[in-house]
Amino acid sequence: VIEDGANVIENETNVIEDETDVIEDETDVIENEANVIESKVNVIEDETNVIENGADVIENKEQEILKQIYSNNKISTKELSEKLNVNIRTVFRHLEKLKAKKMIERIGPDKGGYWKILNNNNL
Repeated sequence: VIEDGANVIENETNVIEDETDVIEDETDVIENEANVIESKVNVIEDETNVIENGADVIENKEQEILKQIYSNNKISTKELSEKLNVNIRTVFRHLEKLKAKKMIERIGPDKGGYWKILNNNNL
């Protein structure tokens, strides 16, 4: 009977050790999930910073376009594209934004016309 009792205690000890291992494993899983959540939060913060910085880049490009127009009001979109090292469609998009903001207007045709700066407070 004593031997059986010792075996029972030994088996219960093994069960407790196994349960302890399970708890440790679950703790590791929880810590890993916490790390994943923290990583996702960091990614979201990084993406937010990229979006905010992206807005600054757009304004900087518009500022660069204004400076180029100020120094040569007959500059073409192709020349702007080359000087700013961006795609010509990007130049068109920024020019449209500047027009919408009533900062510039095009006088005359594409060939032979010129840019007029309406608001040069941003130069």
